[in-house]
Amino acid sequence: MLIKEQTKKNLNIALILISYICCFVYGVNGTARGIIYPDLLKEFHLSNTEGSLFFSLASVFGLANNLLTFKWYPRLGPLKAMSLFSAMFAISIFIIAFAPNFMITLIGSSILGFSMGGTGLLCNTLAVESTSDLSLRRQILSGLHAFYGIGSCLSPLIVNVLVQFGFDWRMTFAIMGIVPVLATLQAIQTKSESLSHEWKSAFVDHKPWRRTLWYASFCTLYVATETLLSTRLVLYGRSVLNYEIEPAGFLLSSFFLTFTFGRVSFALIRLKHSNFAILMSSAILSVIAFLIGLYVHPIGFALCGLGCSVFYPCAMSLLSGELGQATAFTMSWCQTAQSLGAILMHSSVGYLADRVGLQNAMLVGPVLLVIMIGVLIWGFPKPDGLLRRLEA
Repeated sequence: MLIKEQTKKNLNIALILISYICCFVYGVNGTARGIIYPDLLKEFHLSNTEGSLFFSLASVFGLANNLLTFKWYPRLGPLKAMSLFSAMFAISIFIIAFAPNFMITLIGSSILGFSMGGTGLLCNTLAVESTSDLSLRRQILSGLHAFYGIGSCLSPLIVNVLVQFGFDWRMTFAIMGIVPVLATLQAIQTKSESLSHEWKSAFVDHKPWRRTLWYASFCTLYVATETLLSTRLVLYGRSVLNYEIEPAGFLLSSFFLTFTFGRVSFALIRLKHSNFAILMSSAILSVIAFLIGLYVHPIGFALCGLGCSVFYPCAMSLLSGELGQATAFTMSWCQTAQSLGAILMHSSVGYLADRVGLQNAMLVGPVLLVIMIGVLIWGFPKPDGLLRRLEA
């Protein structure tokens, strides 16, 4: 990230490093689930509805983690919790990779979901704590989510390379488990003195429920759409477009390539546009590109990645800037709602795919984005009303 020398004193590099590494882990392994999904269906002779449990059960346990955040967050603190969840991340991947039957696979998926629920929250909270400079925070968060994009983009490429070397889906997924092991070691080495320790009272003080509901609503709609693409694009390429595994993987890579490019650019360039302008442009471009990908040409999915790229870091920057010390509280409920939204999305798309075909089922994505645009317009904080909301 291009940061002026005089601003470096406002940054906590240790917190930036651990949050970036763990977000990279999240991207690599979260995306790998979607890549191995077609082979998992084939291995255990599952329908789309049955196989969707692989994703939805993980989301259920991610939801459980989020609901318990008010218990573990003040007691463990961000760094100890990150060490724990990264270790669980690695263990769950090895369970899935070597599961003898689908039931054991679901156990591994549940542990994976639980660890992802905690990791997703902690990556954002640690990045927010890394600087008190609001003008830098949007760039820091963009860099954070760029690392998620880099991990997601590299994941299909790594899988393709491993397939070329003769590894099956099990060994390929197991090798991915090395990455969270490294993240666990990094989290353990990061000193707790890097934190402000305000996390101890994060769930005791100010609880802005009304604003939390608004943030949770539109973030859930966005994340459900992004998750739909990251977990179903390979299956879409293989079952609808009749691609082999390598070009199907490239279809997913193209989405994450533009996704990553957008986030890296957003991290390096300090835009003067308002958060509202950025969020609305992102949403509208994503709707148009998604429909192009479904009905005109698959290149639309790559454009969709570009559209989606800036949305979440901009949303998190807006959230932390408006809510201050209540950031961890609101983020935890956003994660909770996102897990619930992912459960409903996976279940509905799996059900619809078996009845109306995967292509028609993928229309869930554009529909969610259109609803999200309406939610954004309805609740976006007006400059003259922002202070009153903060004081309410």
